[in-house]
Amino acid sequence: MFMVNINLVLAEHQTLETERLILRKLQLEDAPEMFNYASNPEVARFTSFEPHNSIETTRAKIAKFFLPNSLYH
Repeated sequence: MFMVNINLVLAEHQTLETERLILRKLQLEDAPEMFNYASNPEVARFTSFEPHNSIETTRAKIAKFFLPNSLYH
């Protein structure tokens, strides 16, 4: 039986791209776009977060939840 190391597969394919879509890890540079929807109360009411009140809040959330913690890696 062939065992797939999923961590290795994900490390080798960090960006998935099709003709119409690109999937990649979230980056701090994405904060303005994320803030555009995360600050909207109508969007936030269907999520588990409160609306973001500043772009700095969005940047902090990206750093906390989506970027590796360099203290542990």
